[in-house]
Amino acid sequence: MSTPIWFLDIDGVVNAAGTDLPPHLARTEATTAGTAWPIHYSPDVIEFINMVHRAGFAEVRWLTTWSQDARTSLAPAVGLDDFTAYEMYDSDGWWKAEVVATSVKDERRPIIWTDDDITDIDIAWFRSSVEVPSMVIAPATEQGLTSAELRKIANFMANDTLSRKDGVKARGDAHE
Repeated sequence: MSTPIWFLDIDGVVNAAGTDLPPHLARTEATTAGTAWPIHYSPDVIEFINMVHRAGFAEVRWLTTWSQDARTSLAPAVGLDDFTAYEMYDSDGWWKAEVVATSVKDERRPIIWTDDDITDIDIAWFRSSVEVPSMVIAPATEQGLTSAELRKIANFMANDTLSRKDGVKARGDAHE
């Protein structure tokens, strides 16, 4: 299996968002579109993402409405490495799904997509049309990525015999 691309969102994935947040989260703030936002994150998640990037287990790319602010504000605030960031754009559909679809078509590499806004419709699209090993995880917005989800990502990256559909996870399937 070639090196996966990990499409990484911020809010609800790296940054747990909501009012009933787990107490173990570290807190800081970062700025996007000129507004400072509270950031609640797990240092273990940050460590895992950096390890994946540094070891070359996946190419991490920001796929978030934060666009370049992910690189210039959020990443330094929480201690993440510098990853490529896509620019948000107007679209008739969901711009993030379009970015992923284009990358799959053009690069033909396995993908990991973590975004709390992924819907069952997005999952159905993956199951029917993505011809590369793929893992989709929609974390609970109030928790962000969990240790169980990180283990699933690690197992996906380690498994070089995935069939096209083995790694696809529907909303809720990735939670333990």
